[in-house]
Amino acid sequence: MDVHHAENSAASALLATYCALCGLKLRDARSVECGVGPDCRKAHGYDAPNREPNWDAAEKLLEGVVLCNVALTSEPAWRSDARAFANRVIVLIAIEQTGPAVIKATNALCVLGFEKVAVRVAGRLAKIKIELEGEGEQQFYVVRAPYSEGFLRTPGRKWDGVAKVTRFHKSFKAPLFAALERNYQGHVALGPKGLFQIAG
Repeated sequence: MDVHHAENSAASALLATYCALCGLKLRDARSVECGVGPDCRKAHGYDAPNREPNWDAAEKLLEGVVLCNVALTSEPAWRSDARAFANRVIVLIAIEQTGPAVIKATNALCVLGFEKVAVRVAGRLAKIKIELEGEGEQQFYVVRAPYSEGFLRTPGRKWDGVAKVTRFHKSFKAPLFAALERNYQGHVALGPKGLFQIAG
């Protein structure tokens, strides 16, 4: 668990004490039970899935992820009730807050139909954001990342002073990802395919 949440005692380690979406301390029983505070439940589509669940994609993403020593894909709601199952995924995120299981769980929320919730969690976790813009030969990676002198020297980098983002033509994908690994090793990033941890 994150040092920020180290105050959790062994007795409360399986209770959600911080919001899965914003990371703030939960202050009421309902919020502790579901892992999300009242403001975040209201603002980020907690009760309303955006689309039908893709159970096969969720199963791949959640392989090896456990909550209370039980594989998430062994939960009673698995493949039968997306809302109830998403609740368990959100509780895992609220308890763990960071780490590989949280990255997998956040991506799984998206394919379970809770995109708005997943986007909010991803926004909290990822300090680096990578998007694809344009089409064909005019496709660019748009990168938002904390300042790094080394990253500024990446071949193919173009600064967009109006949008305050760094752009790389798609032909510079390899140098871009090599630079991310050199300068942001271990950081969580949000890319076109979801959350991931930068290797290195």
